[in-house]
Amino acid sequence: MKYSILDYSKEKRKVTFQVGVKQLAINLLRKFDDIEGLRETEEGFSAMLSYQQIPEVVRELGKINTSIYGIVCD
Repeated sequence: MKYSILDYSKEKRKVTFQVGVKQLAINLLRKFDDIEGLRETEEGFSAMLSYQQIPEVVRELGKINTSIYGIVCD
C-alpha cells in the first residue's frame, strides 16, 4: 500500500530516516511509547510508524537541531 496524506489509519509501516547525528535522534525517539521497532541503520534509523507520526518525528528532531537528509517509506 502506498502512503497517502489522507491515511489516518493506525497501521504501522517501516519508515527510514537519514539524519546527521543518528545516536542523538535514536535516544530522543526511545522516549516515545508508540514508536515500535526502532533500529539504527547505516545513515540514520528506521522504525515502524503510522503515516501521521512522520511529521511528529520530524518536529521532534528539529527541536534538537538534527538534520534530516531523507525519509523513505517502505
